Amino acid sequence: MFIRTAVAFTLVATLISCGSAPEKSDGTAIPGHVSINVPEKNIPPSPDPGLPTSVTLPSDGGAPVTMMEKAKTPTTSLTFTKVGQREFVKTGEAVNMMYDGVDSKSTYVKYESAENGYWLELALIKEPTFVEFSYLCQRFIVANPALTSISFGNGLRYEQIVWTPRQDGSWEVRIGATERGCKSEALDEINKLRTKEYQKEVPKSATPKKKK
Repeated sequence: MFIRTAVAFTLVATLISCGSAPEKSDGTAIPGHVSINVPEKNIPPSPDPGLPTSVTLPSDGGAPVTMMEKAKTPTTSLTFTKVGQREFVKTGEAVNMMYDGVDSKSTYVKYESAENGYWLELALIKEPTFVEFSYLCQRFIVANPALTSISFGNGLRYEQIVWTPRQDGSWEVRIGATERGCKSEALDEINKLRTKEYQKEVPKSATPKKKK
């Protein structure tokens, strides 16, 4: 998974925007939203098949930590029965998750950060998804940048929108750069991979020669 994450880092750099909206994509955008228009051949992979069995929300407000095994000391449990079902989990909780009548190969759990926790929503991997940012540093975890449309509120128009791949194949999208105080565990993991040996293998950018 780490190799896949490192390869995807190139796409992250191209999907950062500041003060301007990405191109509209008629396939996913709805009125008031913008979406990233990525050529089909460059669409990143969706999460690996298999729904998480548990999720823990760190007490420091960090990103959800998903596991394919049950939490040993859960604070609560949730059962998902249909696509579109949303459940709220508070910061500091560990939740065991069960699924009844759900196809694990076509669905994933989408996460939306809130002031004191996260909304968890069962969603379809290959269907368009819509996110709306309402405060600085808010983040969502979705299946695919190419299928995601974004809208903005509360004067957040001129903030960076940053995409970062996660180890499980999903993507974190947040509003606000780290320089604005926004944290990203997914970015921290990528930075760990950017060793001196890795940097040597990355092609250096070259300034185009001026025509005479």
